[in-house]
Amino acid sequence: MKPPVRLLGFFTFFVLLVLALAFYKERTITYDMSFQEFYIIITKSFVLNLRIGAAIPQIIPLLLRWLNFPLKAILILHSAGFVLFYFAFFCVIAFGLRQYAPALVLLLSGLLLVNDTFYWIQSELPQGLAWLILYYAYIEKKGPGDISRRPWLHFPMLLFLQFFHPLIFVPILFVVLFSIYQRYKFNLAFYGWPLVIVWVNFGIRIWISRFDAYESSKLNVDGVFKKAELFRNFFNGGANVIVILVAVLALLLLVFAVWRRLYLVAFVLLTAGTIYLAQLLAPNVPSIAQVTSFSGSDYLIFWIVFFFVMLTLIANGRIYMGALLASFTAGYLFLICVATPHADKFYLENMMLPLGIFVLLPFANVIVSGFFPSQKIATGLLVAIIAIRLAFIFDTHKIYARRLEWYYHKFEVMDRTKQQRLMVQENSAIKDTLIMTWATSYESVILSSVEGPEHTKSIIVDNDLSNYRGNLEHNNLLSVKFGGYTTDQLPYNYFSLRDGVYVIM
Repeated sequence: MKPPVRLLGFFTFFVLLVLALAFYKERTITYDMSFQEFYIIITKSFVLNLRIGAAIPQIIPLLLRWLNFPLKAILILHSAGFVLFYFAFFCVIAFGLRQYAPALVLLLSGLLLVNDTFYWIQSELPQGLAWLILYYAYIEKKGPGDISRRPWLHFPMLLFLQFFHPLIFVPILFVVLFSIYQRYKFNLAFYGWPLVIVWVNFGIRIWISRFDAYESSKLNVDGVFKKAELFRNFFNGGANVIVILVAVLALLLLVFAVWRRLYLVAFVLLTAGTIYLAQLLAPNVPSIAQVTSFSGSDYLIFWIVFFFVMLTLIANGRIYMGALLASFTAGYLFLICVATPHADKFYLENMMLPLGIFVLLPFANVIVSGFFPSQKIATGLLVAIIAIRLAFIFDTHKIYARRLEWYYHKFEVMDRTKQQRLMVQENSAIKDTLIMTWATSYESVILSSVEGPEHTKSIIVDNDLSNYRGNLEHNNLLSVKFGGYTTDQLPYNYFSLRDGVYVIM
């Protein structure tokens, strides 16, 4: 029996909407999001690069800005708008297409690996994944053979998806392979057109990205290869010869286990080998250490679901599907850790989101297919997952509330000294609290002006304040990370600065 996916969806999105309204400052005055809010208010236009699909959630603040709504209203409704954006996709899939497994994938993909991502809302990757799940629901309804029958239709659809984020190529490939295998197994006639479309679109994406500085930096293949230097010490010294010999013997044992159809033994060997490899690489790739350290807490539910799905697939003889899930999970995790070895946790988590798609596609099919003998058991499992993950999301707000408290303390000091402009030298304590400081010039202006333009203040935190020395000569300037504005260029009903200079602290 199928669990009540629609009812669970309504409940989950209602709770997420309440959280989005309660923590609208934590969500909209954070890093890139504060830059986006500031830019929309100043220019009355979209904030875009090649990721054109990201313009859709910006319609709400842009429309409100054209209507001169108060800043507080813009922030609150923009925060709520992202939840409504994903809820709209859920409704189209669950009510329009009536595809319950994809609807469950969309619902859980916004929870399973989400903590910090709930507070870093402007990222294009989860937006692209929502469109991808909608596409998955469409081909589930029409049948994956529709890709081969109408490549002229699927080519632009998949090309549109490619332009949300460079990494989305991997989950696109997984979804296509998963859908075709589910219906046609190894009938290779159905794989040709889909794989050609996916790879050609990825090639187009890379070629066009060369003409955009931001996108080309994200696809810096040379830079990725240079990171191979991180692993050189693994091939120096006699101890690594022993490691290599043990790895060869383990590989032979793995081949023997597969040959004898001891799939559970093979799975255990692969798991142990992957964990051991991660431990070896962790000292040279901090991202691996980051992921490993949080896997037992923040991402524990994900790994429980992953191992449940793997064991279910193995027990039912679906070895290819298990191999597809394991290889994409391990390969993608290795890719993002090596590509960004020193990334902050919130950034790593955002890039990890496709892992949820990999595991949720087979998981949702297991749940909806009637695997559990009772609807109550399936529903209870989903309720437990949803409740635990919502609790994690709620608890994570403390990290972002601390950032706001730091600003409020500085605002109080500035009020006492009647200052509106401040430059602060970054140190380890500030970095630990703010996590990232590049956007402080935008965050401070937005946060201080929420209750009215007469409260506007500008705080710049940087590890090298000499970059702003030239701005100290002006007494009517709002300095920001990517330029500056004179006080008469600021919309008076949003930001108001008296003449004055920046004080260095």
